[in-house]
Amino acid sequence: MPLELKSGSYEEISKDHGRIETRVCRQLSVNSEWLPESEHWPGLRSVIEIKGTREIINGPTTEEVRYFISSLEVDAKQAWQSVRDHWTVENSLHWSLDMAYREDECRIRRDNGAEFFAVLRRLSMNIIKKDTSKKAGVNRKRKMAAMDPDYHLKLIQQFQEH
Repeated sequence: MPLELKSGSYEEISKDHGRIETRVCRQLSVNSEWLPESEHWPGLRSVIEIKGTREIINGPTTEEVRYFISSLEVDAKQAWQSVRDHWTVENSLHWSLDMAYREDECRIRRDNGAEFFAVLRRLSMNIIKKDTSKKAGVNRKRKMAAMDPDYHLKLIQQFQEH
């Protein structure tokens, strides 16, 4: 009996900022008969390929292919949206860390220092974002906590309560 695999594809084209971007999402169902290692990923149902082509007007064309494993059934449009949502969150977090903590400028390179400080930055950002007592952005709240020992202590106490 031949294996029956489901597949789907979805394409999105956007033109903005002097470039044309084409993204093609292809999704293939996973069958444990042809992927015996699938037991390492409980709930694995599909593999997703995202191929992005960026044509810069009067410039070079670049291409990037990324692969993902997923617990989603085959629905390429939904798969595309899930990948897009994931990267929106990732990019938003990175932007926040870079703006408030200048993370990209960090030159810590020895041993586990970079990882350690990355964890501390994320922890402090989460603590600051949960605080609703002051109307200010993360960067401003960081500065207030550095200058005001009472506010600093309040943030630590709120963290300990959770």
